[in-house]
Amino acid sequence: MTIKNKAVILAGGASRRFGEDKTRLIFQGKPLVQSVYQTLKQFGFDVFVSATLPGQFSDLGLLTIADHSPLGGPLQAIYSVLTQVSAEKILVVACDMPLLRKEVLEKLVCYSPDADIVFLESEGKIKMLPGIYSKRIIPIVSSLLEHGKKDLKSILQTSLDVRFLPKTVWRKMDPDFLSHLNVNRREDWDKIKTIEASL
Repeated sequence: MTIKNKAVILAGGASRRFGEDKTRLIFQGKPLVQSVYQTLKQFGFDVFVSATLPGQFSDLGLLTIADHSPLGGPLQAIYSVLTQVSAEKILVVACDMPLLRKEVLEKLVCYSPDADIVFLESEGKIKMLPGIYSKRIIPIVSSLLEHGKKDLKSILQTSLDVRFLPKTVWRKMDPDFLSHLNVNRREDWDKIKTIEASL
């Protein structure tokens, strides 16, 4: 993996289900978004944060990309990122995924390089983060946004070439599916904090 691989952390949500700003929760002694940022940097990625406002995380030393439509949802955030970052493909993760595994992300970057989007096959519910997103999707995402779509899963109803890294492959590198853990509710944070205590 080289520094040429770009990664973007989506951090412009309102954290409604959690009830407070998740980006500033403390994980391993640092705000959560900073922890994810530094982890991706250590993995060899050139990292940006997709934020509601320019410079929103400048106090943490993080490079930010401002959303075109703040609080417009993850689909709008990815559209904003793809239209502002020069790389043809980017890794997209959420700000509340502090347990990403390097081997999993490396496999994801290399898997199905001709696909428009690649994400990890999940247990049950579809989760499209972390995922590799290509600039080729910009026109179709723009059309989805014009029709009022906000959810990433609306992409699955289009003609885009969307593939997933089979769980039988990536669970060998991440048997506890830590790369899919994120913080939606308090119980999710409690689980991550329990894992943190064992690291």
